[in-house]
Amino acid sequence: MYASAQIIDGSAVLIGAGSELTLASVEVTGTIATLVLRSAVDGASVSLRVSAQVGRVLAHAIGHGVDVSATSAGHLLMIGGEAIAFVLDPATSRHHHRRAWP
Repeated sequence: MYASAQIIDGSAVLIGAGSELTLASVEVTGTIATLVLRSAVDGASVSLRVSAQVGRVLAHAIGHGVDVSATSAGHLLMIGGEAIAFVLDPATSRHHHRRAWP
């Protein structure tokens, strides 16, 4: 399973089932877009990297609530019943890097 969104700033703790998030901004640069999701509870934010195509589609949804559904491999983010991104749980990631110390 592959993620369609990657957390680039903030904490994955904000993206949990039942989280109250709002799409605060969308910034498209080249082939990628950055989505900023803001917590309705404490104002904390998390930034996600998605494809530019997804970013362009979501530009009209700024200010809308983001629903979060937990799955066994991560979290599905939805706006208005439409899936917008899947964030892979770091514990289930295929590419988990560790440095082996002697």
